[in-house]
Parts: sequence; C-alpha cells; structure tokens
Amino acid sequence: MTKHPSYRARDQPESGSASQHRKEKIMHKFEKRDAKSRTLVILAVVGLAAALTLGIFTAVRMLRKPPASKDDPKTGIVYDDAAIEGGWDNLSPEEIAEKRKKKAPAYRLMVPDEEITFTDGCMGTHTENLLRDCGDFYLRRADGVFAYQLAVVVDDARMGVTEVVRGADLLSSTARQLYLYRLLGLQPPRFAHCPLLLAPDGRRLSKRDGDQSLENLRTKYTAQEIVGKLAYAYGLQPEPAPRTPESLIKDFSWAKVPKQDVCLPEDLF
Repeated sequence: MTKHPSYRARDQPESGSASQHRKEKIMHKFEKRDAKSRTLVILAVVGLAAALTLGIFTAVRMLRKPPASKDDPKTGIVYDDAAIEGGWDNLSPEEIAEKRKKKAPAYRLMVPDEEITFTDGCMGTHTENLLRDCGDFYLRRADGVFAYQLAVVVDDARMGVTEVVRGADLLSSTARQLYLYRLLGLQPPRFAHCPLLLAPDGRRLSKRDGDQSLENLRTKYTAQEIVGKLAYAYGLQPEPAPRTPESLIKDFSWAKVPKQDVCLPEDLF
C-alpha cells in the first residue's frame, strides 16, 4: 500500500501514569496563578494548514484556556514543554525571552481522561482513551515544524475532505484527530482504515529488504495485472485476473475487506 507522503513522524504516546503525573504537575502550576490571570492564561495555539497542491502553509489560531475542571473534554490546554519542565513560572517576560534564544518551545496538547468512540468504515467500532492510550501529544516541535496530528486535521478541513481511506497503521491517530476537530470547531471526515499488505513472511514491505516496489512492478506487469493481483490478495475477487479499478467498484463492499493485515502469497508477483 502507498504510504502517506508527508506525515511519517509519529509521536510516541506517554503511559497513562506518566501523562497523569504531567497533567497534575501542570494543573498545580496553573492554580498558583491569581484568579485574573487564570481566566486569560493559555492563549491561542498556532495551527497550520497546508494546501498540499500549492505547498503553502496557512496559520490557524486555536484558543486555549484553562478547563473548567481537569477532565473537561470540551477544552484543551496547550503547554510548552520547556516552560513546564524548566520551572519558568516565576520568570519575567524578559527572562523567558532570553531563555527562548537557547531553547525553542515545543507545544503539547493536554488531553482529558475521555474515551473517543467512532465507527470506522472498514474496522468497525473503535474506542480509545485519550489519556491512557494516547497521552498529551505534540502540536508543534521545537524546530518549528507542526506535528502530523495538527497538520493533517487542518489541511483536510481546509481542502473539504469528507472521506479518508488510509492504512490501519494510522488507526490509533484517529481519536487524537477527532479531538482536534472538536477543539477547532471543524467537521471531521469519515474514516476507513485498510489492513496493510505484508511480505509473505509477515514483515512490513520495505525496499531495504528487497521487496518489490510499485515502480518495479510496473516494469513487469500492466496496471490492470497489478490491480487484479492486489484485488485478489485483498479478497475482492476469486482469482488474480487483470482488472481495472472501475470494474471493481460495482461489487465492492467494505465487508469483503479483511480486518487483519494481509500477507501476500509467495508467487503472486
């Protein structure tokens, strides 16, 4: 299957206990602020959007404010790793600006202890707990690059994407993205996550391991032959006969698509 071209870096989620400890530490710091500043603290986070066809990034602002409670699912706190872990609470703006010259901020989104449930077009009902399964996740890295989770949400929303079909390796990102859609007041698309095609021995397909690429297959087979063989491996037809994508539409059903990753037969290609 074709991998997503632009967004391969994925943040590793923290464990539930580590994320909860971080949340309690952050909330304690917020409570130290006076009542007036608490109502204004945590301003808008920067969003981004990129129209991929034009290669242009567009900034979006996302309001960030203290939640009504630690587990309020309707609001999100965006915090700076360096400021929290470095104990910058009592520093003056000038001192913070000086520290910024040495360490750029990386922004994370604090998530509530909340379950996100959605119906996937291929995998069916799927539930993840934002705190336990995902943990606070990055929106922007210290080098200024916006993280995948925010970038793909804003990009798809601005391009009017209504259907997202992608590999099952991104199923775990969907709960975080749905949470971002809600915070930004955007309409989420429908998702369908397809099982991955694996090597006959169950490995991920990789050029490094000498596996066939689509580019190499095109030198040996016609497009119809490749489509037919892949449709056969996916269970969409009973034999690996040449087919066009258009000819498969009539009888296509997500119910026919397997829910587990598919190992390619040894002699298929």
